[in-house]
Amino acid sequence: MILEIDTKFLINNNISAHQYLILFYISKGEYDALKAYLNKSDTFINLHEDTRILFNAGFLIKPLSDNITFRQLKPSPKFIQEITYTGDPFDEFYHLFPTKALRPDGNYDYLRVDRNRCRKLYHNIVKVNKLMHKHIMQCLKLEIEDRDANGKMSYMKRMSTWLTSEAWKVYEERLNDSVTSGDASTQKGGGYGTEIE
Repeated sequence: MILEIDTKFLINNNISAHQYLILFYISKGEYDALKAYLNKSDTFINLHEDTRILFNAGFLIKPLSDNITFRQLKPSPKFIQEITYTGDPFDEFYHLFPTKALRPDGNYDYLRVDRNRCRKLYHNIVKVNKLMHKHIMQCLKLEIEDRDANGKMSYMKRMSTWLTSEAWKVYEERLNDSVTSGDASTQKGGGYGTEIE
């Protein structure tokens, strides 16, 4: 199993990757796999403490105790909401993506063409990972704000090209810089040290 974990999610919720994996197995009802993982990693002894931390973070309904057995551990609605979609994530992405751009030659270029192909591309990228979807949305918002602030919207890629070239990765580092210097969603402007709204 390959599992992608957003480290910002771990930091923001004060849990470890190990604890996230425990929670993930519990949410999937894969108790045998969880037991095997805990035995192989010699961390079964810490399960009471790990479940207490996950409970305090609001991700488990109850921690492991004398009254709650291993197989009775259940994720909270808060965690389920964090890892699952309420609708098609592509629709949210599609509505955020700019409709058109005025190119340097003076002609408009429509950016959201080939919607069905883009939907498939997007689903292949995010799969069922809600955290990946949130990350791409944050990068896209930052790119749009940056291009608007610097008058470079004319160079925005078409949606299909943006997805196939993994253009969000260009803004990952800038997003990380924004997070370490303050919340990107509360800043204004487009460059380093300025605020973005």
